[in-house]
Amino acid sequence: MIAGVQRALKKNFEVIVVNDKSTDNTKEIALKMGALVIDNTRQYGQTPSLTHGVRHAKGGIIVTMDADLEHSPEDLPYLVNALRMFRADVVIGRRKKFPRMTEALLSLLTRRMTRVKDTISGFRVVERKVFEIADFGERETWGAVFLIKCAKAGLKIVEVPITNLPRRKHTRTGNILKSNLKVLRCILFVLPHLF
Repeated sequence: MIAGVQRALKKNFEVIVVNDKSTDNTKEIALKMGALVIDNTRQYGQTPSLTHGVRHAKGGIIVTMDADLEHSPEDLPYLVNALRMFRADVVIGRRKKFPRMTEALLSLLTRRMTRVKDTISGFRVVERKVFEIADFGERETWGAVFLIKCAKAGLKIVEVPITNLPRRKHTRTGNILKSNLKVLRCILFVLPHLF
């Protein structure tokens, strides 16, 4: 993933890897490839980890993407160009399909407010100034609450289609039942922000 980002962007970027208590050699590989590694003190999950990573970022444009190879680094220039072309504050990479029905339900609930079909896509390009208004937060909402905050603040959100790469067999959220229960829990956190 890091090598793909390096090939896609070529210059003027930094790679930050938030190590959420992984048990493999993620940290060693990332450091060897020149990334800044943020070690979480305990396992926080994706959303709080994004917040930790953003706090360490120095650039004017911040990109978030999943490290499970679901997102294609080759789409990075396309998303960054969309931010500039549409003069947007946030660009979301929209997946072709949702891996779970609960994700489709969550996106359906938030679509009217955010005008985004894929609310919890992890592939985003965001102007740094946005984080003075909205952040990802410390609860696992996979970025849905972040988008709701952006929409409420009147920020311009644009959604563009991205390449969908095959997901790995063993997802970070567990088996099908466990994954769906996590998304349902996320929906409970999101609902108060909608009303």
